[in-house]
Amino acid sequence: MPGLLMVKSNEQMNAEQAEERDNLASDLPEPITGQLVGKINAAWSRNKQARTRIDKELLTCMRQRSGEYDPEELALIRESGGGNTIFMMIAATKCNAAASWLQDVLLPPQTTPRSSACSGIMLEWTTRPVRRSWARW
Repeated sequence: MPGLLMVKSNEQMNAEQAEERDNLASDLPEPITGQLVGKINAAWSRNKQARTRIDKELLTCMRQRSGEYDPEELALIRESGGGNTIFMMIAATKCNAAASWLQDVLLPPQTTPRSSACSGIMLEWTTRPVRRSWARW
């Protein structure tokens, strides 16, 4: 039977105490501030990714309205033999037709958007695309 007295050096005792502290610290929950910072960072990065996607879509729409190709599409056209780089302006025509149709539907008869009868009507419409199944039309 070995002796009843355990002999350890100071280094061994310090190492054991440090290991116990590390084990206790890892078992404790993360402080509230750390959780809050993590949630804020996660929300910020999610919103930044969403904003990036929306910015790209808005830039595409703006280029279509002004009659320009996206840089990637223009590079593909030039790379494939330099075909026709004239933009057909179909988006601008459709936007003008939609604005005219909305003015006809929403404004009172015999008025133009700049007349005094329309001074109280908000003329800035916001629209977003609606995905529909064309099979049921």
